[in-house]
Amino acid sequence: MAIAPALAVSTFLGSLFDADEAPCCFVNPDGNLAYANTAFRRRARRWWPQGVPRWNDSLASLVRTRPRGQWIALEFGEEPWHVHVQPYAPEGTWIGTLLSFTRQPPAATSAPQLERLKAEFLDTVSHELRTPLTAILGFQELLQDGCAGALTGDQENYVCQIGGSARHLLRLINDLIDLAALQAGRLPLLSGPIDLGTLAHSALEAARPEALARGIGLALSGAPNTKASGDGGRVSQVLQHLLDNALKFTPRGGNVQVSLTGSQSGPRVAVCDSGPGIPDEALDNVCDTFYQAQSGLRRT
Repeated sequence: MAIAPALAVSTFLGSLFDADEAPCCFVNPDGNLAYANTAFRRRARRWWPQGVPRWNDSLASLVRTRPRGQWIALEFGEEPWHVHVQPYAPEGTWIGTLLSFTRQPPAATSAPQLERLKAEFLDTVSHELRTPLTAILGFQELLQDGCAGALTGDQENYVCQIGGSARHLLRLINDLIDLAALQAGRLPLLSGPIDLGTLAHSALEAARPEALARGIGLALSGAPNTKASGDGGRVSQVLQHLLDNALKFTPRGGNVQVSLTGSQSGPRVAVCDSGPGIPDEALDNVCDTFYQAQSGLRRT
């Protein structure tokens, strides 16, 4: 299940960069090489003649120790190179890191150029990744509805697993697109009346299958008729992320609760769980990009 997002990203990168003359590669969270374009493989054989295990060791060290999101100067095989380390962690799950290499210091990119590149990225991701996933989900629903014939118990389970994995990957892709849109100032926000009780109930029902599978209890407390004003779709998205995170870190037999309260200062929605919580020393960093408290690794 965890391999699918990294595999999809590496496949997508292959369609973009395989013919590129600049070396680039994608490294899994475990530090192993998931994708490398032809230019990288050609150079890597010279940099690390010991073979792929040595590539993995060196790349894992780059991912762990080098600053994220900026170009850094390094030497490989006595050759000066500039390397850009960019982690990818949509929906809070670190699926890997893209490393790009260039011989010349990168020239400064103007703001209009950056905006154009971000817009092109959004369009490419939307079409190249979301479109085939929609087709996969469509055929999965046809199979599940018995349109191709009755399914055995095992077949029905497999089809459900396909649908669940595809929908999870689609959420990761949508989150990645939303993040890029937000950074580019293109994320639309709507304003209107919100029934927080209805949104919270829907979010809990969506999370219930995962909670049942993990043996975790779900509850909604507080004022069910709590109202607010804002973007209902985005509030629902935030609730789903908070519940996903709570379920991820709550042990079997634990509980997750959504509480709604209203006051003169405005409505309040809280998601509480019986997990281990966040250490006090990590509280100042939990909102940093690519930070995860329990391991010290920087993740979203």
